[in-house]
Amino acid sequence: MRNIHAFLKRAATIVAASAALTFGAAGNAQAGCGTIWTFNMTDHWMWVTIYDLAKTDHYDWGWVAPHNGRAWHAGGARTPMSYMCGSYYHVRAEVKPNTGATAADGPNIFDTEIEINPQLKNWLEVIGSVVKMGLTCAAGDEAICAVKWGLEKGFDMAAFGNESSGGIVCLVTKDNRNFYWVESEGCGDKNAKPKPTSVKMSIDLIGTRFPVAPKQNRIFLTVDGKPPTPEVLRLGQWSTTTPKVVKVSGGAFQVIGRGKGVVVFTYGGKSASASFQGY
Repeated sequence: MRNIHAFLKRAATIVAASAALTFGAAGNAQAGCGTIWTFNMTDHWMWVTIYDLAKTDHYDWGWVAPHNGRAWHAGGARTPMSYMCGSYYHVRAEVKPNTGATAADGPNIFDTEIEINPQLKNWLEVIGSVVKMGLTCAAGDEAICAVKWGLEKGFDMAAFGNESSGGIVCLVTKDNRNFYWVESEGCGDKNAKPKPTSVKMSIDLIGTRFPVAPKQNRIFLTVDGKPPTPEVLRLGQWSTTTPKVVKVSGGAFQVIGRGKGVVVFTYGGKSASASFQGY
């Protein structure tokens, strides 16, 4: 592959996809940690929302095209502000079924978020490793990008090179069904694992002893202190680590054997569980 830095220097300053990235909140470029970058390394459009730590304020939101990136500067904040080094933010991706050349809303096929803490780094080196993974439409791939996404050269790497940035996260997938964020140097690591979601989940079975019976016992799940949304239930997964004792189906369980039984719910890379005694 050609030298990465040479590729960055010759990258186009404006690309066809840039117009599609103007939807949503916008703001002026900031120095230091004032910029958070989100890169979409999948075939699907994603709608990005950036929140404060408590998720009470929305600082930025908008589309990011397949195999492209976007810079965010807290342009949607209620009062003028910048992202800051050492502060914590939540970055959410709502992945859409659309893989076409233009953004189109629709039901989420996946919903994931990550908590980040921007720090100053040599982002030129970090982004160089991302290029190796095919984020952009590098030399020889332009025809594929033009047909699939209407892009000529992919993400505008030249625009990135001269901007001082504090945070970078990348949306990736290995099976085109499960999507997750990786951050910083993880963007250039094919083996990077998802960071557990910051969502807090708990399960209550309203009891600790249940008889073996055909009865379906209800499972009470809470997510961030509230009942789960239909989206969470659709994207999450019920399971058990004790299949000889319990069968789990949806939000209920049946005791089929004696001994310790465990029910588990997994969502966004994090799991909640509860146990009982079957008799």
